[in-house]
Amino acid sequence: FTQGDAQLELNFRDEQLLKLRDEVLTIDDLDDGPVMGDFTLDHFLTQLLRYLEANKDALEMMPPGAYAVAASDAEAQPGVIFCLRQRNVGDAGSRQRPASPVHPFYFCYIHDNGSIRFGCGNARQTLAVFEAAAVGKTAPITELCDRFDRETQQGRDMSLYEKLLNDVIAHIRQTHNREQAAGLGLSGNADFKLPLASETPRSANDFELIAWLVIKEIP
Repeated sequence: FTQGDAQLELNFRDEQLLKLRDEVLTIDDLDDGPVMGDFTLDHFLTQLLRYLEANKDALEMMPPGAYAVAASDAEAQPGVIFCLRQRNVGDAGSRQRPASPVHPFYFCYIHDNGSIRFGCGNARQTLAVFEAAAVGKTAPITELCDRFDRETQQGRDMSLYEKLLNDVIAHIRQTHNREQAAGLGLSGNADFKLPLASETPRSANDFELIAWLVIKEIP
């Protein structure tokens, strides 16, 4: 996620706000799709731009899929926050109903039991949890890192996190399909266009794991 991406995101949100202003929302639209509050991400984008400017070299050297372990609290229950980027996005993306307010990126917060706490349409809420759990934490929590290593056998057994990631991708696919169906049902939306089959999120192969935050409870 670069400075250019952040600026494009601001432009995208302006466009989506204009669309939402002209559309008639239904109860289904308010279920898990992007709502007006999810486009008010200026606070997070400002922090991101500042961090990018101050840590450009380190971020450029960091490989995709980086992760950290944070402690749970009242706001952040045990689970994982995933940041994904959809690979198979074409030029028609701006004429679809996005399943994420930061499309082609997706933020999802899932509990360890597989229940989605905040889905891909609720980026603002997910980022708020991420901020509460991680921002300002500059040193690893050794106790939690050691516990994570024991539970995953030093990274050899990632079955739990693979399952949670697959659950998140299934959620994204379902939300995407619902948003496209809702777009077809909106009268007077001449700009709407269904994505090609090749541009529809279907499996893990259609996504790149950008980063993930493991939230664990301190014994």
